[in-house]
Parts: sequence; C-alpha cells; structure tokens
Amino acid sequence: MEQHPQMEQTPQTEPSSQPKQQLNLHTGVVELALKIWRTIILCTVICAVVVFSLSSLMVKGVWGPLVVQAVCLIIAGVVVYSQMWGFGDRDANFIQFGRLEKDPFKGLKVMLLAVIPSLVLCIPLALSMVEVLPFDFMPFYRILEAPVWPLINIIHPYGAIAHAAVEANEYMEATAATAGLSWGQFVLVSLLPLIYVPFGVAGYELGLRRISVGLKLMYEDKNKKKGKGKK
Repeated sequence: MEQHPQMEQTPQTEPSSQPKQQLNLHTGVVELALKIWRTIILCTVICAVVVFSLSSLMVKGVWGPLVVQAVCLIIAGVVVYSQMWGFGDRDANFIQFGRLEKDPFKGLKVMLLAVIPSLVLCIPLALSMVEVLPFDFMPFYRILEAPVWPLINIIHPYGAIAHAAVEANEYMEATAATAGLSWGQFVLVSLLPLIYVPFGVAGYELGLRRISVGLKLMYEDKNKKKGKGKK
C-alpha cells in the first residue's frame, strides 16, 4: 500500500498578547487648550481693532466702555463657545463608540489651561507696580488683554491711551497708568481673563449633549413664522 505523505500542518499563530495600539484622537486636554489659546490670540487681535475703532465710546463715562465691552464679549465669547462646542460634539462621537472615556471636568480643564498665558501677564504688571520694570506695563497689558480692555478701563481708568481722535480728559488722567493701580484693582484686573471660562465650559457641555442653541432658536423662529402664516 502506498503511504500518503502527511500533510504539513501550518503552525497556528497565537493571538498577540501585546495591547492594541491606541489611535491618537487629538482630543487631549493640553492639545485642545493650545487650540483655544490660539483662538484667544486671534480674538485679542480682532478686539484690539474694535476698541481702537470705537475709541470715542471708551471715554463716555461708564456706559461707553460697557457698550464696547459687550461687542468684544460677543466676539470672543461666541468664537470660544463655538470651538469648544465642536470639541464636545466630536468627543460625544468617540464616547459613543467606546474610543474615549467621558471626563466630566474636561471642558473646565481645557479652559483653565487655555487662559493661563493671559493670567501670567499679571506678573509683569505687578513688577511694573513695584517699579522693577523700567517702563509702565499697563498700556501694553490693555492691548494684550484687548477682549477685556473696556472692563480694565472701568476698574482702572487712569493712563488710558489718548490719541488724535480722543483727547485726554478728566477720565483719562495724565498719571502713570500702573502707578495709580491699587492692589485690589490689580487682583480684579488679573482675574478678568477668566471670563472666557464659562463660555468654553458651556460650549463643551452643550456639544457633548448635542444641544445646539443656534439651531433651536432658528427652528423656534421658523415655527413662529409658520404659526403666523396659518392664522
């Protein structure tokens, strides 16, 4: 009898015990904070242009700076809110498919990290107050914190920059800007960049829940118009 050659058995590969390589979803807190920080820089440039354009209002008592502040707050707040909403919406997708664990404090962490550079600007301001810096830092601080520049002027009006369109008056006293700043005012001014935080946290949380305020308002407006048409 002919002996059939034995079939060569291919060795079975055991499943790899190595953990699967995790994909970089670009959703880390630090990475998102850097993106928001770049957005804040963009908003700062835009708001600086707005403040200089509406400089005539900046010397109209308190109501003028409040009007300018409302414009700056709408610009900066809406931009930060929209970007954080997008981050929340994207994270909701990853959480739904099990690619990301939900972090209830992620929005807050991102925003607190993002505003650190703005908060750090109070250090040279403090050094200017104790006359360690050889120049007055307050005019530069106002420009670098342009989205809250009108609020800074309300808290500490001295040393606001006069120019051809706006002559110096009693509201813009000719005293050194930082020299007239009290430590109480310093604390208030230093904390103003935290104004971005509620906008960002609200945007992230609503994005995570897939709640679009803009779309809701749009649909409500359409429904109201349809209701009027039926009548």
